[in-house]
Amino acid sequence: MTGQTILYAHGPVPQLDTVSLDQSHGPALVDAEAQLEMYRALLARMEAVALEPSASRELIHKLTHDL
Repeated sequence: MTGQTILYAHGPVPQLDTVSLDQSHGPALVDAEAQLEMYRALLARMEAVALEPSASRELIHKLTHDL
């Protein structure tokens, strides 16, 4: 999954959730519950380690200043 764009479309009815993956041969849509659970877990882990927006801005400003 490294380097792959993931779009998770969700709403009030979880059974209608869909993941769109950009792949070299075109987009792939995932809507099977087992696969959706995997992407839900992946995105939850990413969210847990992501910086807050203000911290992200500070990091970007620091990096551009250091260049």
